[in-house]
Amino acid sequence: MSIYTNDTTTQKSTKRNATKRLITQAVIVAALSMFLLITAPSSKAHAISLKSQAIITGNMITLGDLFDDLKQDNERVLGPAPQPGQNMVLNARTLLRVAHAFDLSWRPKTSYEQITLRRDATIIGASDIEKSVKEELQKEGISNSFKVNFYQAYPKIVLPGNVAANVDVKSMNFDRNKNRFSVLLAAPSADNPIQTLELSGEIVKTITIPVVKDTVQSGDLISETMINWVEIEERQLQSDTVVSFDDLHNMTPRRVLLSGKPISSKDIIAPRLVERGNEVTMVYKYGGMDLTAKGKALQGGSKGDTIRVVNLASSRPIEARVTADRIVTVYN
Repeated sequence: MSIYTNDTTTQKSTKRNATKRLITQAVIVAALSMFLLITAPSSKAHAISLKSQAIITGNMITLGDLFDDLKQDNERVLGPAPQPGQNMVLNARTLLRVAHAFDLSWRPKTSYEQITLRRDATIIGASDIEKSVKEELQKEGISNSFKVNFYQAYPKIVLPGNVAANVDVKSMNFDRNKNRFSVLLAAPSADNPIQTLELSGEIVKTITIPVVKDTVQSGDLISETMINWVEIEERQLQSDTVVSFDDLHNMTPRRVLLSGKPISSKDIIAPRLVERGNEVTMVYKYGGMDLTAKGKALQGGSKGDTIRVVNLASSRPIEARVTADRIVTVYN
C-alpha cells in the first residue's frame, strides 16, 4: 500500500515539474520574442511595399525605385536602367533576391508578383521631324505647297526624359530633278547630338480642296459653315474634283456627300427652284421696265434653266428662265 502511494506521489511531482518547465520555456520564448522585436533592424520594424510600376528618370535603377516606405538605402544603385522609352520587368524571384541582399522584410505574396520599370523619355515623332525637314527644304527654295513622304515608316527619335524635344537638320542632300532628298537629323541639336537619325524620302506637291464637315443630304444647300479644307497630293486630284468653294456655294448634292471626301462636279447640282405644277411669278423684261404676271410651271428647273410656263391670264405657254425660288423671267 505504501509503495503504491509513493509511486503516485512521484508521478504527481513529475507532472508538476514538467508543467513548470513548460511555463518557464513559454516565459523565456516570450521574453526572447520581445527582445528580438525591440532590437530588430529598422528595415524589419515596419511594412515595406512593392511599387506596382516605376518611372526611371536617371541612368540607374535604385532600391527606392522598387520599394515604398524604405528608411534607408533609397538611393542604393542596383544596375543600369533600360533605354529611354523602354520597359524592364523584374519578377518575384529577382525581387526576393534583392530583398534578401538588403535585409528587407518584404516577401512576394505570389510567384507572379512583379514590377514594371519604364525609363522616362522624350519622344520626337514623325510630325515634328517632318516639320524640321520641310523648313530645311524651304530654305533650299521649295516654295510651292508640298508634303514630305519618308521612305521609312513612322520615324521617331527617343531621348532621355530630361532632354528638350528639339531636332536639327545637320546635313541634307536634295535632288531637284527627282524631288528626292536624304537628311541627317540630330537631337536635341546639331551641337549636342545625343541621338542622330538618317532619313530619305520625296517631296510631293499638294493642293488644298474643300470638303464637307458632316454628311450632306440631297436637297440641302451647301454653305460656308459646312466646309472644311484639306490638303491632298496633286497627283491624286481628279479632273472633275471641286477645288473652289464658289463652285459649291448654294449647290445641293445629287446624292449624299460624305464627310472629308473630295467632291466631284458630278456630285452636285443647282437646287431646283421650280417644280412642275408650281405657281410662279413671271417677270417680263421690256426695256427698263419690269412687268409681272402669274403663271404655272409646266417643267421643273434650277437657277439658270429655261423651262416652259403658262400665263394664267392668257393661257399662253411661253419659255422663261428660272432666276429665283418660284420666279421666272421672260426676255423679249
